[in-house]
Amino acid sequence: MSRRRRNRRKAREHSPKPRSRMLQVDFGEPVSLNGVRIHQDGKIEFLRNDDVMVPKSAHTQISYDRPKGPKVLSRAYTSGARLNSHPNATLDSADRIYWIDTNSMLVEDQLIHTTCIILGEPVGHTPNFTFLRYQKVHGLEFRGPCERPEAFVWCEAWR
Repeated sequence: MSRRRRNRRKAREHSPKPRSRMLQVDFGEPVSLNGVRIHQDGKIEFLRNDDVMVPKSAHTQISYDRPKGPKVLSRAYTSGARLNSHPNATLDSADRIYWIDTNSMLVEDQLIHTTCIILGEPVGHTPNFTFLRYQKVHGLEFRGPCERPEAFVWCEAWR
């Protein structure tokens, strides 16, 4: 068995932190709903008296709890009457995808923050996967105390 396959097996056997999946919708005004329709493909419709209500905006995300606040693993915006219930499902309709990850580490009494920004373009789909062409857009490193390094990086990255 290859090392890569063994590592994948170990990752599956390791129990990850419990994930929370969320779909948040905004109808633009207060509404009363009295039904939800969940389709076999995982898409969701909100109903009022069997009429489909279309939200003004919506996003879906996967996260887990941690002491300093929830860690959002993926978030995607979705629209339409039938909403995707999983962030990865929204990749099917995306034309560009950005990943941004920031990590901080104390090295010899100095706090170092690093960030990588990657741009992806979908090039193919199967029922279970979306294939992407990708490239690194930015690699940033900054040092010293920073209360919210992720927020700082977002501001710097989009200048």
